[in-house]
Amino acid sequence: MTGCSSETRLARRFFSLTATVLAGLITGSGAAQEGTLAEPFPAPAANAALHYQRAMLHLAQLDDDEARPLAKPIWEILPAPVDQQLPREVGRLLSRARFAVRAAAKGSRNAACNFGIDFSELGAGASLPHVEGMVHLGRLLTLRGAQAEAQGKWDEAAIVYFDGIRMGRHLTHQNTVLEAFAGLEILRNNYFALARWAARCPARPLVARAFGLLEAMQD
Repeated sequence: MTGCSSETRLARRFFSLTATVLAGLITGSGAAQEGTLAEPFPAPAANAALHYQRAMLHLAQLDDDEARPLAKPIWEILPAPVDQQLPREVGRLLSRARFAVRAAAKGSRNAACNFGIDFSELGAGASLPHVEGMVHLGRLLTLRGAQAEAQGKWDEAAIVYFDGIRMGRHLTHQNTVLEAFAGLEILRNNYFALARWAARCPARPLVARAFGLLEAMQD
């Protein structure tokens, strides 16, 4: 009994000491509380490739039927005449892939893009598994812009097309011809979509701003 009582008293002392320390932290300075107890929120990655890879992981969760529109050239999917709605299967795809769209757009707004391939070690035989996924992401952004355009969201559509253009530029600045060709397809799709948008957009000041941004990107 004596041993048990001693352990109980010791446990109470530890509890009392812990409570005293916590009370001091809670009632102490805000700086002490933030520095000790608050976990800092991590800054988003500055490397666009990490966001693109996250977007591709989201796309990988779709089944084959849902992702089928991304396997087609963009001109086979975009409606003609241009004022028609997108096919129903594209609407389902864009709903299911909305997180991929967000991650890809976030990646496109970073200056640096490095997929981490060490060509000095791997040489010309280095695998480029991201290339096909990036083409699909580029088509996905084009389709998302077309959806916004069909809904009369002209500013949103332009923003998405510019996201696609920046993504294409990221790929054309990589180290291989295969990446450059993939980047050129993304650029072609989104330049085409942006030109189509400019011809239809009723807000001419918005078109002028888009033209100014396009010129600034060429510098």
